[in-house]
Amino acid sequence: MLLCMLALPREQALSVFRQMWFWVLILYPVGSLLLSLVLYNELKNHRTRLELLDSKNKFQALYFENENKQALLKTLIDSVPDLIFYKDCNSVYVGCNVAFGKFLGKAENEIVGHTDFDLFSKEKAESFLTEDRKIINHGKPYKDDFLSFYPDGTEVRFETQKTSYCDKNGAVLGVIGISRDITDRKKKEEEIEDHPEAPGHVGAERHRVQTVRQPVKHAPGAGNQSQDGH
Repeated sequence: MLLCMLALPREQALSVFRQMWFWVLILYPVGSLLLSLVLYNELKNHRTRLELLDSKNKFQALYFENENKQALLKTLIDSVPDLIFYKDCNSVYVGCNVAFGKFLGKAENEIVGHTDFDLFSKEKAESFLTEDRKIINHGKPYKDDFLSFYPDGTEVRFETQKTSYCDKNGAVLGVIGISRDITDRKKKEEEIEDHPEAPGHVGAERHRVQTVRQPVKHAPGAGNQSQDGH
């Protein structure tokens, strides 16, 4: 536009300039600047939307990957016949397997969020809580066996081992426990103790060896006859 004005005669150019100077020198540059800012902002917003979309896709991929891993882990512990449970640092249950739920006669969602005081007798709950505190405070695993009952009255003896579990930085998150049914093993051990002469028992083997090593007693006069024969 300025070039066109310069091509006009001087007086005419000055007349045009007086009429348009405001638009040419102020509004046009300001308008161009504002338009540039709007376009830049839109471009920036577009890039942000693309980044957010990419982040969302990555998050969904990680989420589904984590969900698959959780499902695999859950399937794995549910397939184990041993009782598996885990609690937080306040001894509140945060998860368990199907076998543990069967032992208590409850579904997992009826166990999670509760403590031993909600699931066992006060005496047992206090004992379990004391064990948990020692494990969390001292970091030493705990192992013991105890007699208990299923909801249908079936008597069973469990060997339980509990230990703490931690995050990647080593901070204790809670306690995890595994209880194994050792009822049959205990019965066999008791049978062996009650019948030490039973085949396969260590005491029976010792008794047999001692019997074999006992000196043979000769009949009266057998020694003299032997000597007479020489």
